[in-house]
Amino acid sequence: CTTKINPDVIKKGLESTLLNHPRFSSIPVVDEKKGVRNWKKTKVNVEEHIVCPDLDPDMDSPDEYLENYTSNLTTIPLDMTKPLWEVHILNIKTSEANAIGILKLHHSIGDGMSIVSLILACTRKASDPEALPTLPSSTKKEKNDVGLLRRFCYYVWFLCMVFWYTIVDVVLFLATILFLKDTETPMKGGVGVEHSPKRLVHTTASLDDMKIVKNALNLVRALLLHFT
Repeated sequence: CTTKINPDVIKKGLESTLLNHPRFSSIPVVDEKKGVRNWKKTKVNVEEHIVCPDLDPDMDSPDEYLENYTSNLTTIPLDMTKPLWEVHILNIKTSEANAIGILKLHHSIGDGMSIVSLILACTRKASDPEALPTLPSSTKKEKNDVGLLRRFCYYVWFLCMVFWYTIVDVVLFLATILFLKDTETPMKGGVGVEHSPKRLVHTTASLDDMKIVKNALNLVRALLLHFT
């Protein structure tokens, strides 16, 4: 964000967008007869879901504060008596933005792709406040015309590899159940690691570097299309 965030503007925006979605205006309840959870419509007080702490704009190490703040959020469970989402507004200037907005929500509300799509649908272009944001679409490339014999050989080889790797995976799965154990690495946590505090660290990727990866992936895709 290049400017300070106005909580009142965020509140009005949420009332006209996200609150129209059933999951953002419902709470999970347990059906005592069936023993399953269902969603129950409830009245939402948006102010209870917007957290805007009073921060010192001239604090030391705002980037470190942001990482600590997001890390602490993972240790605080959501209140199950109200819709399972929160918006945290941090009006501090970091090395990359003049203000930070954090959306915290329960994974039962939706998967990553659906949440990103929903958030994009709730935003508007800075150049045109009435227009929805647009994403660049990829252009389809024509497939190379290869011979029938080469195509047949490719599919036979592909099926053989699928069959072979399936056998290997089944053998490894059975061996893991019987006697194999996971390899001990620094990334492997001990018993109870799921309850330990999490730390979120972010980094900035250069668009030029992303273009290099994109071009490399297009090259791999072109080679695959050549054989298919």
